[in-house]
Amino acid sequence: MPVVMVTAGASRMGWGVGKAMREMGWNVVLTDIAEDRLKEVSADLGGAPGVTWEILDFTRLADVDAAVKRIVAKHGSLDAMVNVGGGVRTMNLESRTDFTSIPPADWKRIFEANLFGIFNCCKVALPYMVEAKKGGIVNISSGMGLRGRGKIAIYSQSRANCRARWRTGSLIDWFAVMAASQADCGWPWSRRK
Repeated sequence: MPVVMVTAGASRMGWGVGKAMREMGWNVVLTDIAEDRLKEVSADLGGAPGVTWEILDFTRLADVDAAVKRIVAKHGSLDAMVNVGGGVRTMNLESRTDFTSIPPADWKRIFEANLFGIFNCCKVALPYMVEAKKGGIVNISSGMGLRGRGKIAIYSQSRANCRARWRTGSLIDWFAVMAASQADCGWPWSRRK
């Protein structure tokens, strides 16, 4: 069975991606920093062996490298990656404020989660996929990266950079990385209730 790694696997969208991939016959590896929620989501999706989980802070390149190595060692390959991770809600930051009021330390945290975490995952996963001459990566962004808003300027900019980087072309001649927003996908589980 093909193997997909899903970042932010403990989130609603991570659950939805995991569910959809599992229904298509994929082995799903959910990753997140929220261990208790990962266990719940994994169990809800059927648990091992088809759904497993890894604790992962994807803003740390060494952690991503170690997690992907464990996944490949356990499953024999990494065939796809869906980067759902990012956002600001769980960071306890006051991101919905005037741009000039946001401390630079918060800018850094927002960009680490919404841009560099995705870069880390792509940097680590791509060599495995290139070697196998197959694979795919989907980076989920946000519509705020398209239109932006003053009160969430840093978040909007971080997501715009994510979308722009992957929409500008392939990293390797034959390999394309796709960026999409939640709205692009029309996923009902991504909408607020």
